[in-house]
Amino acid sequence: LRSQDEIFNQQFSRLQRNIKVLDSFFERNNHLFKWNRPVGSSMCFPRLLLSQGSTSFCQDLLKNTGIMLAPSSLFDYGEQHIRVGFGREDLPQVIVLLEDYLQYSTPK
Repeated sequence: LRSQDEIFNQQFSRLQRNIKVLDSFFERNNHLFKWNRPVGSSMCFPRLLLSQGSTSFCQDLLKNTGIMLAPSSLFDYGEQHIRVGFGREDLPQVIVLLEDYLQYSTPK
């Protein structure tokens, strides 16, 4: 690839911006999620601190917002985690939609 450095730098910058967005989101919502910041991946598996399982949570989220997260059950990792990929350019906008959904659909 002739443009590999440019592609890598763009993606790395996006990941650095997005991880800060996730840090803030999970700090504000620490009553709903347990956040373990990833070290070497553009995906993470925060733990749901809700009585609702991850499959039900992800199905409801998709139905009501169009946001698709993967439940941990798809990865043989139980029912209390969700997989979040954060390599998307529009992650900040998606987080706004997610927080709106959480504000009106989860117990305080």
